[in-house]
Amino acid sequence: RGYEFHLTEGRLVFRTPYGQPDSFSAQSLALDGLYEFYVFNLYVEQILLEGDQVDARLRVFRTLVTPLLPRPLFCENGTLLAERMFLAYLGDVPEDVVLVSVGLNGQEFPLQAQTLTGFTVTEVAHANNTRGYTLKVPFDHPVVQQQQDRAMQYVLMIQFTLHVLPEERPVYHQTSVTVLLDASPPAINASCSDSGMRFTLEHRPSEHPWQITIGSELLTSELAARHGYVLSNHSQRLQLDVPLFTAGYEYKNVSLKGFAGTFEVHLQDPKSAEVHSWVQTCPFSLSQYIFCSRTGVMTVVADLSPMVQSGLDPARTSLLSKDCRPTESDGTRVLYSFPLNSCGNT
Repeated sequence: RGYEFHLTEGRLVFRTPYGQPDSFSAQSLALDGLYEFYVFNLYVEQILLEGDQVDARLRVFRTLVTPLLPRPLFCENGTLLAERMFLAYLGDVPEDVVLVSVGLNGQEFPLQAQTLTGFTVTEVAHANNTRGYTLKVPFDHPVVQQQQDRAMQYVLMIQFTLHVLPEERPVYHQTSVTVLLDASPPAINASCSDSGMRFTLEHRPSEHPWQITIGSELLTSELAARHGYVLSNHSQRLQLDVPLFTAGYEYKNVSLKGFAGTFEVHLQDPKSAEVHSWVQTCPFSLSQYIFCSRTGVMTVVADLSPMVQSGLDPARTSLLSKDCRPTESDGTRVLYSFPLNSCGNT
C-alpha cells in the first residue's frame, strides 16, 4: 500500500501516500478557488516489556489534518470540426464536488432545470473517485457568437459552476473556444493522362457545404455511373476520373496530329448560389477515334494502313455519300468531319 515506517533516534516516522482510501479522507473546500485537505486518523500503541512480560501499554489516538492544497481542475478542447460541434471536457473533479450549471456566452443553464435545449452535458465517472463532464454545443446553436469576414468565426465562452458538498459553496471554472472556418471554396487540382482527366478535391473544414456540379447536374455516384466517370469520395479527398469521350467534353483544334479536350467542373454553394468554375484542357493524340461535338458535328479519324498496302489512296476515300471526302489525310490516315444528318447518317 506504500506505507513506510522508520525508527530514528527514538522517533517513529510513518509515511503514507495521499489518497489511500483506508487511511485518508479527502475533503474539498471552496475559497478563492478549489482546495482540498486530507484527514488522517492515527492510532499508535507502544508496549513496554519487563522481561518477557508486558509491563505497560501506551495508546495514542490523534486526528491529523493536512494543510490546504490547491486542487486545479483541467479543461480540454476536443472540438469536432467535421461534425461542427464544440466539445469541452472538464476533468479531475473530486467526488464531493458536482456541476450545477453551465454558462454559455453569458447565458446560464442550470442542469437541474432541464434547460439544456440543443446541447448536452454528460457526466463521466472514473475509477480514482473523480469525475468529469463533457459539454457538446453545435456551432449553429443560437447561443454561439458568429462573425464572418474572410472566414467564419465561432466563439463560445464557457463558465462551469460547481458546488462543494455538503455546504454547496460555489466554485467556478472558465474557458473559451474559438473556431475559424474558411469560407473560400476549396481548390480543385486537375491533371491530364492519355486516357482522360483527373480532378481531385482535398476535403477541409469549411463553413460552406460546397457541391460539385457537372454542367447543371449535381455530381453523385449515380451521375458518375450514368456518364462513365469513376468517382471515389472519402473523408480526406474526392477524386473524379473522367475518361476521354465521355459526356461533358468539348473538343477543339481537331487534326490528324491530335486535338484538345476541355472539361469543366463547378463548385456551388447551395445557400448563396455562389459558383466557382474550374476548366481543364488537355492535348490528346490517338491513331483513330470517333466523337460527336456539342454542335452536332461528328469527327472520325480512321487508320487505313491495311488498305494502303493494297494500293488504296486515303485521300480518295469517301463515306456512304460520295460527296463526303476527307477533310485531312496523310499517308495512312483520314479525318472526316460532317454534320450528324449528312453523309448518309440516319
